[in-house]
Amino acid sequence: MPYRWPQKVERYRIVCPFQRFLVAKYEAVIQWHEGQIESPEALDAHIREVMLPKLQRCITPGDNKSHYCRSINLEHMLANPAPHIEEARQLKARQGEDAARQFLIRHINGQKREIFDGWWRYVTEGNPVYAEAPAFQYLVLRPVLETSNAKCTRSPVPVDAEALAALYDGIRDEEITPNDSLVRKLCEFMAFERQAAGSAPAFGTACGWVTITRDQAKAAERVAALSQGSGWCVASSNMAASYLRSSDFHLLVEGGRAKAAIRISGNSAVEIQGPGNRDPGLWWPRIQLYLNARAVKMISHRCREALAGGNRYRNQLAAIQTLRALADHLKMHPAQVQFLPEDVNHDEAYRPIIETAWRACILADPVCLALAPAWMPRDEQLMAQVLAGWRNLLNLDPPAILRMPADLQQRPDFQAARLQGWMELIGRDPEHFRQCPAELRNDPEILAAHKQGLMVLIKRNPEKFDQCPAELRNDPEIIVARKQGWMDLLIREPAMYAKCPDDVRLDSDVERALKTHWTKQLKADASRVLFTGYPERITRHVLEELYPAASYRDCCARRIKENPKIIYRIPKWVKSLPGILELIEQGRQLWPAAWAKQKKGIGSDKTIRFYNRLPAGVRNTPEIQRQYRENWLARLRRFPGSIPARCPPEFLQDPDFIKQLQDCITEYLRSPQGRRVRLPRLRKEWQASEGDVRIPLLMQLLDDIEAGRMPCTGAVDLASIDWNAASAEEKAAVREVLNRDPARMEGASASVQGDPEMRAVVFKAWLAKAKLMADADGIPSKILREPAFRDKLVKHWKTSRDLSWEDWMKCPDFVRADSEVAWRAVVPLTKALRTNPRVWGQVQSPWREMETLRREAAENWVATPSCDGQPPPEDIAGLVAELLAE
Repeated sequence: MPYRWPQKVERYRIVCPFQRFLVAKYEAVIQWHEGQIESPEALDAHIREVMLPKLQRCITPGDNKSHYCRSINLEHMLANPAPHIEEARQLKARQGEDAARQFLIRHINGQKREIFDGWWRYVTEGNPVYAEAPAFQYLVLRPVLETSNAKCTRSPVPVDAEALAALYDGIRDEEITPNDSLVRKLCEFMAFERQAAGSAPAFGTACGWVTITRDQAKAAERVAALSQGSGWCVASSNMAASYLRSSDFHLLVEGGRAKAAIRISGNSAVEIQGPGNRDPGLWWPRIQLYLNARAVKMISHRCREALAGGNRYRNQLAAIQTLRALADHLKMHPAQVQFLPEDVNHDEAYRPIIETAWRACILADPVCLALAPAWMPRDEQLMAQVLAGWRNLLNLDPPAILRMPADLQQRPDFQAARLQGWMELIGRDPEHFRQCPAELRNDPEILAAHKQGLMVLIKRNPEKFDQCPAELRNDPEIIVARKQGWMDLLIREPAMYAKCPDDVRLDSDVERALKTHWTKQLKADASRVLFTGYPERITRHVLEELYPAASYRDCCARRIKENPKIIYRIPKWVKSLPGILELIEQGRQLWPAAWAKQKKGIGSDKTIRFYNRLPAGVRNTPEIQRQYRENWLARLRRFPGSIPARCPPEFLQDPDFIKQLQDCITEYLRSPQGRRVRLPRLRKEWQASEGDVRIPLLMQLLDDIEAGRMPCTGAVDLASIDWNAASAEEKAAVREVLNRDPARMEGASASVQGDPEMRAVVFKAWLAKAKLMADADGIPSKILREPAFRDKLVKHWKTSRDLSWEDWMKCPDFVRADSEVAWRAVVPLTKALRTNPRVWGQVQSPWREMETLRREAAENWVATPSCDGQPPPEDIAGLVAELLAE
């Protein structure tokens, strides 16, 4: 059934496909009456003058409507492996959390701005076809920019000209309708290209598993495109690129959405995630079948969940009593056939059901044939499915030939695909040449791929030259690759000069390249080159030509003054240069004060051994002694339970140090429960060091804490608290507990419940929870009955912007009763009904009685092909019948 366009399309004679699409998608956003829009020309003008400038605010830094991040979850961000994340970790250790947070926000917003500006420039200016179609500009820019709002740390997918052209053609030719998600279509084009997205290959979006290897073209962009809406950090191409340096991605895609992701390094699954980085849940059978068929070892943190999922499915299948019930179950979940007990697999009565399930699995993934029971017949129909699946797999991933059974590789119709697969596999990793079938090893194309792979490998790591076969070591191209590899390596890592083979080290081209490199380095900063151990032969040679002794001596003097510690890293040959020994002596005089200044807040692992390794003249200076004491205090604050017994005795004689030690241990034992559990543990640990002069003092400290002479903070037993007699520490603890869990108020003592301040804390905590969860479930009725609480909650629903139609269905009855609030739900409900008219079955009063929404539900029910032939809900059945009669 053709798409049913809104009435305004016909009323204003809109024939442009992009304007029609815009009206259908964003009819509620267009200011029809304010702008007096009554023609296609007026609509174009409105888009240029009103809608696009309003959208541009989203990418304008400093605007309160912009999509740039203003805050982030630092701990969540620091868990990701990426170069900028490592830099943030180091910044946090040196300058604290605020510095690391601001650095990451600047980095995230810098990436966002680059991609935002790239999209805006290309769509509005870079392509003359798009520049003349403001409706298409808005259709593309709005959903793309919305994928990276102010709460999102990921950037949108980068601009892809070919995918954008496919989207333009699809809308123009009405192959894409407003029911489709443009971002999803764009991502499909980016991942599979136009012909693959249009034909939906069996081993693509239709079947499920998509393999993206690190050496694949546009690998990071493909991973990011397929991960949109998944909640994974790799939905940003920059993060995807950082993971692809060490692993490949295998994505399970169903209905255009990624349901699970496996990151495989070597032959091990190092990470398995479901949407939102959660347990994949119902997708475990597909995941385990996929990994088992490829003999991939699971070493990820999800191993326990996988084991629990397998046991759950075994128990579920064991509980099914009849053949018919088992057949129906495996028809819906064929991948669970792998969890059937052995006695069932060999039972003649179950074989037709098991065979049907395995055929469904093999159709989805032909590699699964190796796991199917031996008794299962390999008939022509099954083999046709397997061959079709292998063809699709080899088209997307030619190196999968390595997993193809030998009998299938010998088939005449697979010879071209087989040869291509082995060529790509050997070109990527020449080690696979040993696994190549004997009859292919002498093929000229295989030999050329092997040689090309060796050249790439040797350029990347010239030490791999030893793995090169003897017959290729004298090949001119291999020799050039080896020399180029060593030149690149020596420039990156000068210390490798000592391991460089003599024939390469003495090569005139290598020496000339190194000389040019070190000349640039010396001109930029002579002292840095002299003080970090670069090749003596090259630097001496260049130094004699570039610098007189006075010039590099001045450079070194400045370098030592900036960082005196560098004197301990000076190479021996540099010390023999004129004037360097005098500079080293000056550096020794500056070193103690510089160490104390630079090492402030040093990590707890740099207290004893690091201090003892310092020279005696440095160790006994006042600056070092003071810093050493501060470092011990910092360590005690982190590990008060086990460290004091090893603390230097002289510190325990200092009253100020003892006072700070008491504070550390008191905080460590901050609750009555902690006192009962941790005090005996501390006593046992410290008593183990018999004869230590520090032990009696520490034991006295524990006795004082246990006797209550130094009260612990953080009372949590709310039922026994007498609020009027409670100390300030106990009141603060009660306030913290109720703010975190307001439901605890029900079990608190009468004095706590009667205190106005605590009631205000509980009121505020419940209100925050209701706003966060977008419903009132679990909130006590006496709280909900308070007029002030109702007023604030209604105000929240009036002003909140990011509420979906599902959120509106959960709002309390007294919120729905406000007509002004109820009308705010009309727009999200209209969008939901246009996407899926079955949503009407979940719509509640007062929206179910609104004629506008009833008409919208009926029109979309008629226009949606999937609803054709299905009975509509009773309250709109009459309207649906009228529309069908028209």
